[in-house]
Amino acid sequence: MKITNWIIIIILFTSCNSVNNSNENQGKLIEENSVELSADQLKEINGKTENTQFADYSASIKCTGKIGFPNSFEHSIHSPIEGIISDLPYKVEGNSVKKGEELCRIKNLEIIKIQRDYAENYSNLKKSEAEFVRLQSLLKENSISKKEFDMAEAEFMKNKAYLLASEKSLEFLGISIQKIKNGIIEDYISIKSPSDGIITEININSGFYANNNTLLFKIQNRTHPHLELEIFSKDI
Repeated sequence: MKITNWIIIIILFTSCNSVNNSNENQGKLIEENSVELSADQLKEINGKTENTQFADYSASIKCTGKIGFPNSFEHSIHSPIEGIISDLPYKVEGNSVKKGEELCRIKNLEIIKIQRDYAENYSNLKKSEAEFVRLQSLLKENSISKKEFDMAEAEFMKNKAYLLASEKSLEFLGISIQKIKNGIIEDYISIKSPSDGIITEININSGFYANNNTLLFKIQNRTHPHLELEIFSKDI
């Protein structure tokens, strides 16, 4: 009799587990971020279903903040060479500028010398290149010594390095190499805006003498604004 009672208890316990497992399986995930509930499970949690409806909700929180811009969108423009400021079209902050627009000019006799040096280096390279090619052909015919050819080659390579250095200097200052080749030499360099934006700072005026790395302008590109708010947890 006792054995029979134990068998009945085991059967009942097993049946209950089957029902619970069945209910759990009915609540399994059928899709990501979704769950399926059986009618019994919905009844247990006093849940109900309705059609989707549109409703207006409104709430307001008083807070303070400011409009900001990424630091990468602010440009500091320094003088690449010392000289006198001229042709300054914008004298107050707040003006809009376009990328490549001239902001001012810097005049210096050194600018003329840099362009003259390039013209001389360019001419010397052409001469030494022609001599190098001429002696190279003579060397093949054994008409000159190897030492004479090596001297011409060294002179050619030296002038090539000088010209490359002059080109880098001109590129740094924003001076057109083609203009120099066309015989045009100017006594100034043009400082241009690196991007569209608003002039937020001007530290010079016409006639001002700028040293190397003098901060001339600050320009802020305002195409990507963001709002920075201060909200306290007690107000939420």
